[in-house]
Amino acid sequence: MKTKTVILLFLIVGGLLALFSKSFVYAEGNTLKNYYCSKCGTHIEAVNQPMMGNCQTGGGHSWRCLGEVGEKNYQCSKCGLIVKSKDTPYGGVPCKSGGGHNWKRIS
Repeated sequence: MKTKTVILLFLIVGGLLALFSKSFVYAEGNTLKNYYCSKCGTHIEAVNQPMMGNCQTGGGHSWRCLGEVGEKNYQCSKCGLIVKSKDTPYGGVPCKSGGGHNWKRIS
């Protein structure tokens, strides 16, 4: 009986260690991204897509990912939004001013 208990505890502890080690590795791999609501123009930096919430234009936000947050500053010549991005933000994301964003690097 003691042997079965020790084996069971060993399996439980081993399983918990494996579970926590995977979650820590996963957390380190997450990167901060730029999210933009194409309805109201709100910009948020987050690891995961934000909740829809209540958009000031009505209904829920329409979040689109513009790419990873970085050190370079880009501005949309249509709506004036400035984002810090690793590379040129995605241009196909709808701009609240119409069409896609038109990104220009400003620094």
